Formats: sequence, C-alpha cells, structure tokens
Amino acid sequence: MNVNLSNYLAIDRISVLRENWYDAALYFLHRADFLRLLDVRNIQTISILGTVFSNFGDLNLYYNLLGCAIRIGESLGINNDYTHFSPILPDLQSQRHLWWSLVILDWLNLPLGQPCINDSDFVVEMPSMGVRSVAESDPCSSNHQSIMARIASLLYQFQASFCASKSWETTGNTVETAETMIAILTTEVTSLAPIPGPGDAHAQSVDQQPDAFTYDQRHNLLLTLLYNRILVNRTMVSRQPSLSSEDIRLLRCLESAHHIIKICKSMDMLHRLPATW
Repeated sequence: MNVNLSNYLAIDRISVLRENWYDAALYFLHRADFLRLLDVRNIQTISILGTVFSNFGDLNLYYNLLGCAIRIGESLGINNDYTHFSPILPDLQSQRHLWWSLVILDWLNLPLGQPCINDSDFVVEMPSMGVRSVAESDPCSSNHQSIMARIASLLYQFQASFCASKSWETTGNTVETAETMIAILTTEVTSLAPIPGPGDAHAQSVDQQPDAFTYDQRHNLLLTLLYNRILVNRTMVSRQPSLSSEDIRLLRCLESAHHIIKICKSMDMLHRLPATW
C-alpha cells in the first residue's frame, strides 16, 4: 500500500524524514563496506539513491558512486545475459532490470559529462513492457523501466549521431529523428497520464488518484521526456541557418517548458517530489 504522508504529517516534517532516510541509506552503504565487498544489494542501494541524489544536491557523490556501482556490476557479471547465476539475483529479468537501472542513470546524464557505460560494454536485453521479474508485484514498475530505458537509449544514440554529424543537414536530421521518437514515447505515456492543466483532475488529492506511486512514475516519465525534448531541440537554436527551422525548435522548447511547469505545479499541490536531473 502506498501511503500519502502529507495526510498525516506536516510538510516540514516530511522534508526532515526524507533527509533522515537519505543520510541513513548512505550511512549503511558505507557500513556495508561496499567498495571491498561485492554485493548486489549495494548496487541496488546506489540505483535507488541515484534517483534522488540531485534532489539533495549531491551531484559529485552521485557521479562517483554510480561509477562504483557500474564496476561492481561488471565484476558480478550482471552486464551479460549469459553469465546469470542464481545466487546473485532470483532470475534473469531481475538481473536485466538492475543493469538497465545503471544504464538509465548513466545515459540520462549525458549532457553533464561522458558516460561510464558504452553500448558495446554489455550484452543485456532491454526490459520489455509488461514483463516482470519475480521481485516485482506491480506491472507498472516494469513498464516504467522499459520506457526509461528507451529514453536513455534515445539520448545516447542522439549524442553519438550529433557528435558524428559533419553538416547542417545531417545534424538537422539527427534532431528530427530524436524529436519523432520523443513524440512517440510521449504519446504512449500521455495516454496513461495526461499533461495536467488548470482545474483538471490532476489538481485533486492523491487519494483520488488510482495509485499514488503510479501517479509519480507516469508524471516523472513525462518530465523526463519533456526535459530531453528541450535538450534535443536547443542544440540547433541559434545555430540553424534557416530562421524558420530555428523558430520551430525554439517553440518546441518553450512548449515543453510550459508543460514541465504545469506538471511540477500539479505534483507540488499533492506534495509529491518530482524527479530532477
């Protein structure tokens, strides 16, 4: 059961509890001597913390710990579907999901630095929609990771193609290809979680939503897509020879920014913590 703490605690108290949880997680991670003892639970811990490091302003710690988690995962062999061992994780799907959690965290931060993982470093099938591991009870969780993996792969391929482009034409094609893929993924997610507007159902309490956890997942997916749409289109703003093309991409950036503001306001009304990058 997902409990909405804002129904029982003051907002400032929730903030304190979040900070206590974060500090406790880091404390016990170091108590586990994770740099010496290779354990899949340490990878899982860092993967979970990886979704909130930026909320607590710990970007330097995030980059260093993520690199450690990736190296531990490679040492345990979770970066290869053909080296699955039952003592590590209960089934192959769990192993795939854990490795892709690291890939997602790494590739979604490409604008801030070089990736630790290259697509040639692993042989792991991408999580599929509706396919759950034995550790998952919620089908929405597997769908969420599947879409996140597709977004991360899209951004990785975009950066590789963009850096290899040698003309305005190929660069423009790279941007338009990424824009098309983002539009497809946005349509998929929007069918589950429409972008909120003033006075709509998203201004209701979390208890009136089908499931608070699912609500957060779907809206964080939208935030991720909208953010990366800005990232993709802004690469051509003020660099495109055609002013009309530049105007189109600038409008896409502005439109996405307005939708991000709407979603964040909607989540703030429900005291939800949006994903940040």
